[in-house]
Amino acid sequence: MKNMGSIATSGTTDDILLSSSIFLAGMESGGMLDFTIRSIIGGFVWFGIRMLIDRYNAKQREVRETKNKATCEECGKEIKK
Repeated sequence: MKNMGSIATSGTTDDILLSSSIFLAGMESGGMLDFTIRSIIGGFVWFGIRMLIDRYNAKQREVRETKNKATCEECGKEIKK
């Protein structure tokens, strides 16, 4: 902790806390609640879409791997192309 005359500071954490409290002091609570709800809903939508994309990509990868495999006619073992 630095001591500058009669003012003591402990670093960037205090700066961030001070900046955020000044920023939040100017906001109305109803707007923050609305923003929070919209952010949570948006997060769930994003997560759902992300899961669908991952599932689609996994199926496409499986299809590609299946197409790239062939079996030896004589012995029946799998051969990669």
